[in-house]
Amino acid sequence: MKIRQITNIDYPNVALFLEKSTNGLITSNNWIERFNLWWENNPSHKSCELFGWIIEDNDTICGFIGTIPYIFILNNKSTKGISLTSWYVNQNHKNNSLLLLQKALKAIPEECLILNTTPSILAKKIFTGLGFKQFNNQWQEKTFILPLQLGQFSKIIIDRKFPRLKLFTIFFQITGKIIQTGFNLFIRFSKLPNMYQIEEIEEFSTEFDQFMEQLPNNHKTISIRNSITMNYLHFSLSDFQKYRKAFYLKNNGKIVSFFSVNIVQNPISNYIIPIDLFTLDNSKIVVESIIQQLIKLGRHHKVNYIRIDPFSPIFEKYLLLPRFIPIKIKHDFLYKNVKLENFNCDDFYLSLIDGDRGHFIH
Repeated sequence: MKIRQITNIDYPNVALFLEKSTNGLITSNNWIERFNLWWENNPSHKSCELFGWIIEDNDTICGFIGTIPYIFILNNKSTKGISLTSWYVNQNHKNNSLLLLQKALKAIPEECLILNTTPSILAKKIFTGLGFKQFNNQWQEKTFILPLQLGQFSKIIIDRKFPRLKLFTIFFQITGKIIQTGFNLFIRFSKLPNMYQIEEIEEFSTEFDQFMEQLPNNHKTISIRNSITMNYLHFSLSDFQKYRKAFYLKNNGKIVSFFSVNIVQNPISNYIIPIDLFTLDNSKIVVESIIQQLIKLGRHHKVNYIRIDPFSPIFEKYLLLPRFIPIKIKHDFLYKNVKLENFNCDDFYLSLIDGDRGHFIH
């Protein structure tokens, strides 16, 4: 048994291992796309040429962890970073899981900021024990749900909580459909002023850069957002092109707001969730315009609900309305750095897209 760093020659075999590890939910072709995203096409890879690491036993891959380079600007200095991702180990090699992680961490330069934005409960305990800290933004502990198909949404919730109460489920499905009909009528007759127009973004350009330059200083982001990074983030994978959408809200041709969403459609979940938002106007009518676009998009894709995590202050301000259902959650954004001084995560605007693996590029 040995633990070593992979090269691009290993991509096909590693992809097959990860396809099996995810029970086919992410295919080997999808994994190879991700490898190209993380390493081959990532401009930050030149600054810190770290690939993933594998456990190999008799030429068979038995474990993997990814290390993705990124760069952001902190205190006017270019700072290297590594995002950890996709830690999978076969059951018969679980006792080597920590060795794999330690090998990957040891290879990372001390000046790097290390992130893990999607840890499992067990992984969180392990990383915390290794000195990782938590980003503690308030929005990471709650979310708001807007059902679009209340009957189906009720069925999913009740089936999970009370799988044996079939009559209870049917009752709530019927009740939900009646309530949903009234809500749909309310939305249909709620008209917004014609001053705002929604425009889907096909490609980020200097128009986006000019918009970001107008934002106030309190929108200091932990990762760089410009037309280059956003095109990389939204359109560089076939998966992104399928389920990720970005929009401008405009007034007389000028950008008022930018927002992007993920469309989640799989056997477990079926919903739309905003993942990034910047705006020059915090008024309620702007928020309503964005929400109505989400509703329109949700109906088009026939999702069960819209989920909004209040990472933006304007969402926090206007989500406490009767139509939204508050739910407690927990997002874990873990980080560690040995040499970086005066780093305070609370100084930064952090959205869901900042938890995306490997998108931090310069």
